[in-house]
Amino acid sequence: MILTRKAGPEQEASRQREAVKTAAALWVVRLAEPGAASALRAEFEAWRAQGPEFDLYYQRELRAWDGADGIGRPYLREASRRREPLALVDIVLRSVLAVVIAGLVGFVVLGAWSIQYAWIHRPPAILSHR
Repeated sequence: MILTRKAGPEQEASRQREAVKTAAALWVVRLAEPGAASALRAEFEAWRAQGPEFDLYYQRELRAWDGADGIGRPYLREASRRREPLALVDIVLRSVLAVVIAGLVGFVVLGAWSIQYAWIHRPPAILSHR
């Protein structure tokens, strides 16, 4: 007997939120393209009019986009053209992974340096106990 787990209302709501977040991120990228057509803008307004959460997630993604200062934008635009939300997630995850790895490497190098420094500059040992 194979047991399957049915999606509950919370899981379905979570999936819907993720879909709206992904769509919001795609809209931010698509509308940032130079010369975005008015038809695209009308399509976006129709999407955003579906509910207050659509505008909320769009505003959040727009703030994140503006805060990125152009980092990775060419890749995000290309993923947006192909409409591949997973490509967007992949880029973000790779960026986070690169920052984490850089932090770990820095921590290891700094730790090794401090151990070496402490060893070289240790106080002289007391040889006799009188």
